[in-house]
Amino acid sequence: MNKYNFDNRIRIEETRDFENGIFLNRAERTEPWSEEIIYNLKKNLDFNKIGYYYDLNDFHIKYSNYINIQKEQLLMTNGADEAIRFIFNTFANKNDNIMFPEPTYGMYNVYTNMYKCNAIILTYNENFKIDKKKLYQNLNKVKIFFLPNPNHTEDNFMENEISNICEILTKNEGIIVVDETYYGFGSPTMINLLDKYNNLYIIRSFSKTCGLPSIRLGCLLSNKNINISNLRGGYEVSYFTFKIAEYFLDNIYIINNYIDECIKGRKYLINYLEDNNIKYNGNTGYIFNIVLNNIEQTKVVHSKLWKEKIYTRIYKNTISITICPIKYIEKFLYEFKMC
Repeated sequence: MNKYNFDNRIRIEETRDFENGIFLNRAERTEPWSEEIIYNLKKNLDFNKIGYYYDLNDFHIKYSNYINIQKEQLLMTNGADEAIRFIFNTFANKNDNIMFPEPTYGMYNVYTNMYKCNAIILTYNENFKIDKKKLYQNLNKVKIFFLPNPNHTEDNFMENEISNICEILTKNEGIIVVDETYYGFGSPTMINLLDKYNNLYIIRSFSKTCGLPSIRLGCLLSNKNINISNLRGGYEVSYFTFKIAEYFLDNIYIINNYIDECIKGRKYLINYLEDNNIKYNGNTGYIFNIVLNNIEQTKVVHSKLWKEKIYTRIYKNTISITICPIKYIEKFLYEFKMC
């Protein structure tokens, strides 16, 4: 008997054309790495060391400096996904109430079911605003509130509201986990609040921000008095992950330049949509949503784009894409107009 009821779990099959496609559907880097960067990455890897253990202490300090926090506040994880699982392992008990918005990252729901907790799901209205009434009505009975900020649907919370939520959750020993996986493209961060609240945790994704999802590097941040770094395993990440990430930390201008190009691409897209009176959502995040007239039209557009190997995501009457440099936005818009 499967006591966790995993029977209906569906995994995404990889059917995209890696040579000719434009990847806009899974929050990945759209532009391929240059031959020079690939060469430098290979040069940075010492394959003579793959038979030995390695020291992560210097990298731990370098990663902390990059985020601009004390190293005691950082726990490196195997992608942001492991940070979410760590929160469940540490704080969740059977029948606890777990709150999160939807649509969002699917693993919140998966882990809630896995740990036999109760999901309180916050929906968005047609103006992309979270149901605040339901949020505050349930906050006093929530054990863990996962808040992607920004989320797939963007409705950014600011510091004053996060502070208020932390205060309320303190009364019932609840915690808030602000998921900043898509941070870096213009959205606010709650890092300044970590010193004030010990029931606030923040998730970050080096993989997403830097366009390196395959290296699976994320982190969990906490109040310095918790000293979350003491929970480090022997080796949080692989040798290849840490050496690739180290290269980009030492050459952070590469990442910053790409982020700048993505922001320009987003502005270009917004200008087109506003000129054509097309509704959209996503001024500061990595995920951008284009609202069409109805679900049927959206399915047709989505299907035609995929046939042209421009890979997008669909949710109800919304086409979602990853922001990217202007030249890829232009290719997307060319096919989008043809639909």
